[in-house]
Amino acid sequence: MWDVPIFEEFFRAVREVNESLPKDRQLRVLLADPPIDWAAVKTAPDHFKWLRMRDTHGAGLVQREVLAKKRKALLIFGAIHLQRRNISANYEPLDGAETVISILDRASAKIFTIRTLTEPEPQSLQVEMASWPVPSLALLRGTRLGMRDAATFWSTEMSRFAMRDGKPSPLPSEQWRVLPMQDLFDALLYLGPASTITTAKLPAAVCADTAYREMRRHRMLLLNHKAEADQFDRDCGNQPAK
Repeated sequence: MWDVPIFEEFFRAVREVNESLPKDRQLRVLLADPPIDWAAVKTAPDHFKWLRMRDTHGAGLVQREVLAKKRKALLIFGAIHLQRRNISANYEPLDGAETVISILDRASAKIFTIRTLTEPEPQSLQVEMASWPVPSLALLRGTRLGMRDAATFWSTEMSRFAMRDGKPSPLPSEQWRVLPMQDLFDALLYLGPASTITTAKLPAAVCADTAYREMRRHRMLLLNHKAEADQFDRDCGNQPAK
């Protein structure tokens, strides 16, 4: 997904804004993922140790470069990282299951989290949401929307785990806890019915670069993500490779 042009466009937009601002007012972009040493990644387990660092590394970066310097930041992460409590860990504060936000919460940072709804809206809310202006930002705390089961806002049922003998073990659905959406996020951003939301496409330049395509596919297969690798090829379609 990081190959689509919206990310390049984001950085270009920041640079354009900064050109008109004095140096002490310019926007600063911080990359929150850990710097993976791909030369040392030979197997999926080699990559997993980096994967486990994503939230702790991102939160540490915010603490050093933002909070310690008494600055403010707009955090752009996937929804999994913005939860106050991790649904995958059955909302338990387990080692290795912390999120960027749960770590910053513990550091007493002032945070306002927004869950962007780009997946099919809960069936029980489809009629109500159809009348909402697009876009809409709905506050959750103390509302009927905020009291709904947080699990209903994920398009697919999230598997959950518990820690047994120091290792994650699948948790039977009858043991899954129910937590209101307001305990995970502060607001919901509605961008319209899922059927009307479009996604950015891979640019022709990426698909035409044989070396890049081979590198991306190799890494996906290394991580046992064959379905993603096949989708990457389908997304490029018949665009010629040089």
